[in-house]
Amino acid sequence: MLGLAPIAQAPSPPRQLSVGRAANPASHITPDFLQLNVGWNAEPNVPEPRVAPSGRDIQLDFELGAPVEGPFDEGERGTLRFVDCSRYRLGSTNDEGWYRGQCRYSTIAPRWGEFYELVGVDLLKDLPADWRAAGGAGASRHFLFYFRDETFECFAEDWLIEPDDANPLRRVMNTPNGEGQT
Repeated sequence: MLGLAPIAQAPSPPRQLSVGRAANPASHITPDFLQLNVGWNAEPNVPEPRVAPSGRDIQLDFELGAPVEGPFDEGERGTLRFVDCSRYRLGSTNDEGWYRGQCRYSTIAPRWGEFYELVGVDLLKDLPADWRAAGGAGASRHFLFYFRDETFECFAEDWLIEPDDANPLRRVMNTPNGEGQT
């Protein structure tokens, strides 16, 4: 696990609304999905996500995608921090299950393999039975990251790119198409 550094400013507001209420006819009972990973993503085949509690926060560490002309080298791992997390899970839904409609968000999430914040009414949020308590104060923001063979979810106050200098995700901070702190 990467060393901890003081928490930097919270991330910028999401830049991309993947599904809006006007585009989603069932929006009165389903959430909107705000895509948070603009300009970066997890390695598409074997990202090997790892979750580590850090006080009331949760760190999510995973192998980064290394596009041909991207900011990451093969094998580099990035870390996100979920601040004041109340509960989290690393579930078994995979890409095959998602495309077969076996995931509770299969028919409403815009795309597989992305990092989202779910906003609005979500009647499906409590369906998984494998939630783990994280010690936070009952934060209400719902984050979801689809990896190839697992799905990470948590309820936290906020998220940020871990500000450790060794975190390769810092390369996309403050870039025109990257999400991150200002």
